[in-house]
Amino acid sequence: MLNNFPFQAIRKAAELGEYTLTDFGTWCAIESTVRDKLTIFTQGKDDEDDPLLNPAHLLVGTSAQNKDVANKFADWMIKDDGGQRVIKEFNKNGYNLYTTAPVGLDPLGKVKGLLGAGA
Repeated sequence: MLNNFPFQAIRKAAELGEYTLTDFGTWCAIESTVRDKLTIFTQGKDDEDDPLLNPAHLLVGTSAQNKDVANKFADWMIKDDGGQRVIKEFNKNGYNLYTTAPVGLDPLGKVKGLLGAGA
């Protein structure tokens, strides 16, 4: 077993000509000299049926201490000129790590609908 995952696992795989599993953010953050020795076999897509899809969710708890600020943050996160722009433009070593929420999706409205009108 290797300590200090995941970077050491990727470096060892490159050194031994072996394979490993990792997330795309870690792949992008590893040194280019290591990436150059390896090939991505397969990678997740923005498809809800993709077994490699790793979606992130922003949730505001019903007992949040500062629920108003949390809800404002959630509202900002889903705006095209707010959090979605930050997500779209965020990169590591020139690789975009994240994709934005699907067009036409109103995740906050959906969640509020599930929690009831007082959410």
